[in-house]
Amino acid sequence: MSIFCDAVNAIAVLLIPLLFFVELLDLALLGFLVFLSQVIDVPGQTAKGVMIPALIDSEDLPRERVNGMNSLLETAADLITPSLAGILIAALGQPQCYCWIP
Repeated sequence: MSIFCDAVNAIAVLLIPLLFFVELLDLALLGFLVFLSQVIDVPGQTAKGVMIPALIDSEDLPRERVNGMNSLLETAADLITPSLAGILIAALGQPQCYCWIP
């Protein structure tokens, strides 16, 4: 389930810059793609959350460390990604950054 949700989420996010480049992206379509991305992300995150305890039990890992590392990585990604995007836009300018959008 997690892989399926991630794949649909990736397609929805990739469609945003592609449709923008071919000038087919309007506000309603952008809203739908963002909504789809967020809605499909909920079961994907739930499936990943279920996999972590199973991995901890099967590999006999310390539960506190694994949960701490998981939270650290999620928080770091949430902090670093927008910061990096802002730095790229400030350094290169908005039009040049479109090629960096996945």
